[in-house]
Amino acid sequence: TFHVKGYSPDGDSIRFRADNESHWDFFKWSGKKNRPKNVQLRIESIDALETHYEGYSQPAAFALAALETMLEFLNIKVKSYNLSFTKITDAQDGAPGFIAASEVDGFDRPISFAFTDKIDLKDGAELAPDKLPVKKSFNYQLAKEGLAYPCFYYGLDPSILKEFQKTVKTARDARRGIWAIDRTKGFTFWHPKTIREDVIILPKL
Repeated sequence: TFHVKGYSPDGDSIRFRADNESHWDFFKWSGKKNRPKNVQLRIESIDALETHYEGYSQPAAFALAALETMLEFLNIKVKSYNLSFTKITDAQDGAPGFIAASEVDGFDRPISFAFTDKIDLKDGAELAPDKLPVKKSFNYQLAKEGLAYPCFYYGLDPSILKEFQKTVKTARDARRGIWAIDRTKGFTFWHPKTIREDVIILPKL
């Protein structure tokens, strides 16, 4: 189940609780004890605009569009945010679904493809990359709609990488979403609010 109430998700991160917690033993964790029941995920292959990062954000319209697209896709109904839109204070939490992941990142976040419970997947199964229905994942949908930049981790299967490259290129060529106003290649930096309010650039920068 996916969880947001009392947390601060954005368009490429959300918390997930496994029905069978023994499945978490598949991963090589950093050694931290008392892992929370709701584990923070890192959504594979995309980098959405920041809604909050060490006190900073990116232009809210597209940052929140990515977040709310994720919530709608995963069937999570949010009732209220805090005043700064950095935390969800009330929601119909615990939407069922699946994740597919093969490793955790340096922050102990499983690097995941996220699916609703409507997808035909078996809990705990090991799948070959070509058997994973990536086009039905939230990750793919956000890239297709032009609401996130591509972000590929080492180890991503080449066949999945190609699918994302194709859909990102299509969105970019159509100037869909962020691609209509992306300024990653260059802009004039006048003030911190330039990148918080005015221009959209690759979040990693």
